Amino acid sequence: MIASIQSLIDRVRLIVGRCVIVASRYDSGAHVADVELTAGEKRRGLDFVQQFGLVSRPKGEVSGVALFVGGNRANGVVVACNGEESALRKSLKEGEVCLVAPFGQQIFLKEDGSILFKSANGVVNVDGEMRVSEDVIVFDKKPNQVRVSTHIHGSGAGPTSPPKPGS
Repeated sequence: MIASIQSLIDRVRLIVGRCVIVASRYDSGAHVADVELTAGEKRRGLDFVQQFGLVSRPKGEVSGVALFVGGNRANGVVVACNGEESALRKSLKEGEVCLVAPFGQQIFLKEDGSILFKSANGVVNVDGEMRVSEDVIVFDKKPNQVRVSTHIHGSGAGPTSPPKPGS
């Protein structure tokens, strides 16, 4: 009886495990991950479950958490992973949220209620119509700004002249 209790305890210990995700891919329509567990144990093709509305594929080796149904290491699922954004994490204020990719892009929901979009290559594309209910202020590479709603163009005949800063 003691052996069966010990076996049960051992299986319970195996239900949750820290892991390192070494690869992720789509296999037959399912998102799966290859992981390394403690003591060099490796598991391939674990289901990779993510929060509804969020889709990501880890880049490089990242730490994660895997669950194993009934403590069976052959029946696992990765439920969370960590990125390498430790510097960003240290700068976040309580309650702030940032969606970040390892390539430098960020969508930052700030404490003051603003949203900051950062593009690693300087380009933000919008696929579809963009509607803005307030004024749009454009900053060029110089310390000039232009209000889109009030800037002045030259004559309507032919090309227009550049916007006049401060207008």
